[in-house]
Amino acid sequence: MKVLIIGATGMAGSKLVQEAVEQKLRVVANGRNADKLKDLKEEHPEIELLEKDAFDLKQDDLRDFTW
Repeated sequence: MKVLIIGATGMAGSKLVQEAVEQKLRVVANGRNADKLKDLKEEHPEIELLEKDAFDLKQDDLRDFTW
């Protein structure tokens, strides 16, 4: 399953990323801060990154997710 974690670089979001990775889920980490996303990717190289404000997400950004 592929999951999008909005706010992945924050306190709660980073914990959700950790849990999702441990559960062997395909993780797309969303956040605004490129440096924090880079750090998260170094910690979890298997995740994908989506650098964008959550309010700026478009349908195209979410096309790979099932609703």
